[in-house]
Amino acid sequence: MGGTLVAVSVVLIGCGPSKTTQCQDILQTIQQAESGQVLGNQNRAAYQANAQLYQGLADALAAMTVRDEALQEHQHQLVEAYQALAVSRNNFAEASDENGRLSYIVGDRDAKAAVDAIQAEQMQANNKVNMAMALFYNTCAN
Repeated sequence: MGGTLVAVSVVLIGCGPSKTTQCQDILQTIQQAESGQVLGNQNRAAYQANAQLYQGLADALAAMTVRDEALQEHQHQLVEAYQALAVSRNNFAEASDENGRLSYIVGDRDAKAAVDAIQAEQMQANNKVNMAMALFYNTCAN
């Protein structure tokens, strides 16, 4: 009887959510968060709200228990990508006017460089999310 209990315990400990279930859980977390995005008129308040949303998503993804080793790597990449997106949206909000526009006086090279850097940061963060999502989807599809 004792041997059977040990065997059952070992089997139960080894059991966990399948890779498919873990993929679905991660995807559902992302979809739920992204459904809360402020779309349309992207003013400063919208950029700030989206920055908070993306940071919350990064935190939620980081808190998830993922057992599949390949998915753990993608979980980490997604957390980093959404953190970068949150930072980029927040930096854009801080640098923009109330209407969400970046501007500078023509000839002010430092201001132009700052605007260019913020726009580049936005593109890099978007690319990081897109790449992390593509790798995640590829792993979940196999």
